[in-house]
Amino acid sequence: MKGIIFTYLEEFVIQNAGIEAWDLLLESTPLKTENGVFVSPGNYPDEDLFALVIAGSNHLKLPMDKVVYSFGEFVAAKYHQDYGNFFKPGLTTKSLLHSVDQIIHVEVKKLYPDVHLPRFQYEDPAPDKLVMKYYSTRKLCVLAKGLINGIGNIYNENVEIHEPVCLHKGDDHCRLELTFTKK
Repeated sequence: MKGIIFTYLEEFVIQNAGIEAWDLLLESTPLKTENGVFVSPGNYPDEDLFALVIAGSNHLKLPMDKVVYSFGEFVAAKYHQDYGNFFKPGLTTKSLLHSVDQIIHVEVKKLYPDVHLPRFQYEDPAPDKLVMKYYSTRKLCVLAKGLINGIGNIYNENVEIHEPVCLHKGDDHCRLELTFTKK
C-alpha cells in the first residue's frame, strides 16, 4: 500500500486523539515496517495498515467499521486539499465518482506505476443515481463508502449508499448503489 495512506492515517489519528495516541499505536502494534516510519511515495505491507486500524479502533473503543468509514471521509477531504485539480468547479459527486477508474486512477498509475488500485465498473440508471461495482482483494468497501460520503460533503450533497452485494459476504465484488440529493 502506498505510504500516503499511512501518512493520512497518522494525521487522522493525531487530529482525533493526539500525537501521544499515534506514538502509542506505533509502539504497541507489531509492524513489518521498521520503526513504523512511513513516507508518502513508499510502499508498505497492507498488514501494517490493517494492524494500525485495528489497534486504533481498540484504543478509541470504537467499532472498526466506524473508524474506517470516518477515515475515508478524512481521506476525501485530504485528497481535495492535496489534489484539488481533480475537484473542478461544476462537477458533482456523481461526475467525480464516475471518473475514478478511467481518469483519476490512470493519473495515479502515471505517478506510481507499482500502485495496486481497486477497480470500478459503473451503471448509470438515472440522473440522481450511480452504481459502482467495487473490485479489490483488500476488501476496503467501508473505506470506499467513507470516501464517497466525504466527496459528497465537498460538493454539498447527501449520498445514500445501499450495498446489496459485498465482498465481506463472499461475493466477488461490492455493489454500491448511490443516490444523490442536494443538502
